[in-house]
Amino acid sequence: MKYVEFHVRKLSREVMELLRKFKYHIIVCDDAKKYSILNDITIIPRVTSSSANELKTAPRKAIKAYIVKSKEDLKNYPKLKKVANIITLTDEALTRLGPKSIEKIVNLGLPVEICVNDIIKALEKSRYLKGLYSLLIYAASDSIDLIVSSCPTKNLDVLHPIVVRSILEELGLNSIQAKKALTQTPIKVLRGIGYNVYLE
Repeated sequence: MKYVEFHVRKLSREVMELLRKFKYHIIVCDDAKKYSILNDITIIPRVTSSSANELKTAPRKAIKAYIVKSKEDLKNYPKLKKVANIITLTDEALTRLGPKSIEKIVNLGLPVEICVNDIIKALEKSRYLKGLYSLLIYAASDSIDLIVSSCPTKNLDVLHPIVVRSILEELGLNSIQAKKALTQTPIKVLRGIGYNVYLE
């Protein structure tokens, strides 16, 4: 089984080696300038921003991820569907957003990305993840397309996909939904912007 790591913030040689070892076949990276294939791993560029205007001017073949930290980031709500491919919820969003804000995000119809390392860090600090729990209710009923990334910046942040899937199952998703968040949904987004990619 091969997987997609949908958000690599900074790609180092060590991170790349672990991604390959853990059977990630496609990575989507903030510091990638163009599509490339390196050591059998497909690298796709990504622009991650809380500015709708910045996403509007991003390269056509880059994944455009709109960052939501709080309900204030949803003020441009009508514009988002035109400029973003996905909505990325930060650790602040996972702890602060209430059910109405999550419902607003779900109603956009865009895939929603969460970072497992953000969840782990919040749980270590005993923070209540009300935004995450609201989101998972929609994910468990298949009302949203969920993308889950480990979001590594250094090699210690790279999580094995089995670990990621196990965490999602522990949080209430079934095994099919957990697997889909690392495979089918990311592939669907990439194909939607013109990449002819697949997982073997």
